[in-house]
Amino acid sequence: MSANAQQAQAGTFLPHQERHHTPKIIAVSLIGASMGAGTLSASAFSVLLPAITQTYHWGQAKASFAITFEHWSGAAGGILIGFLIDRFGIRRTVLPLALLSGIILTLIKTTGSDIWQFWLFYALLGIIGPGIAPYSKLLSGWFSNRRGLALGSFGSGIFLSMMITPQVVRSLYNAVGWQNAYAVLGLASLVTLPFLFAFLKDPPKSAGQKTPSLPGKNLHYALRTPIFWLLFVTVATSMFVDQALFSQYVSIFLNKGFSLNIATTLLSCVAAGAILAQIMVGWLLDIQDRPQIIVPFALMAFVGLIVIHISKTPLLLFTASFLLGLGSGGETSMTSYFVGRYFGLSHFGKIYACLYSLIAIVAALSPPAIGWIYDKTGSYSGGLLLLEIIALLSLGGFILLPAYTYPKR
Repeated sequence: MSANAQQAQAGTFLPHQERHHTPKIIAVSLIGASMGAGTLSASAFSVLLPAITQTYHWGQAKASFAITFEHWSGAAGGILIGFLIDRFGIRRTVLPLALLSGIILTLIKTTGSDIWQFWLFYALLGIIGPGIAPYSKLLSGWFSNRRGLALGSFGSGIFLSMMITPQVVRSLYNAVGWQNAYAVLGLASLVTLPFLFAFLKDPPKSAGQKTPSLPGKNLHYALRTPIFWLLFVTVATSMFVDQALFSQYVSIFLNKGFSLNIATTLLSCVAAGAILAQIMVGWLLDIQDRPQIIVPFALMAFVGLIVIHISKTPLLLFTASFLLGLGSGGETSMTSYFVGRYFGLSHFGKIYACLYSLIAIVAALSPPAIGWIYDKTGSYSGGLLLLEIIALLSLGGFILLPAYTYPKR
């Protein structure tokens, strides 16, 4: 039997097969993730936060706990989803969860003056929303030679949604109010279900089968390695900064005296930089076999954060927002890629879900923390200084990452 035939029989995809499946698999991942209820609700939160707090006088910190509860419940739900996609496959896990999460996003419009209702809807989105783990495994299972580029393209779709959504949400808010804006976003998420039903396919033997085509370590092994915890600290500090900034981004610039139009455009500028970063990082991960290629991006994020803190000049702020997007944009593809390269793919869903859930628990504390500082001082200056210190810790972690354990193929 030829080598190609043996690989095909084992379920390993060859380069020409990757090329054949590239457009469809990347497209379904892009649409599923970028139009998912979790992505849309996160993009909308920063734009609608000022209106929400004005309506019910909850305060920035109190309202921001919605993001905290979403991430904390998502930490528990993420572990369960990881086990489900390893056991039952991606398609059978994602489709029902996408339906339920779209309905929940639509129902946020029914929120009353009791803040627990708002918190509950976001917590349910965290538990039920499929998130990015299923799509990360989908791409990791279909691609080997160009896995980094595939994951980078996938991440760019998420940030494309985050670039467009603030402008759409601002228009919806001006036209129909913040409650109905949530309803429209929920319906938009549900509209993608027929496409997912038609084209979402599991990679060969991905439904929990351990084959030679999916080598790797199990979760118990991963939890006992220093690299798992170094990844946790590094990415958790990076996401702590990202979550704090993106949940309060519009409010930060409203506090500086800018209009809602400029503030939402600055948020879209961050997403524009992140789109470019996703492609750049994905390409670099495929041609450079060292994790330190992410270090210049982390440095750009740090510089952008400092400029946002000290400047009130529009041109500088647009440049800083783009730099911030370039720096933070590699995170989506980076984390999933690192898990595959350090621990393999046979237990990817469990390891990635566990790591991402632990990260989410820490990162979820940042929106109310920054909101609390603002509520106490009337300024975001102290909160931004705290984020700069934490960003330095993340930069150091990226520098310390060791060589990969598993080859690309």
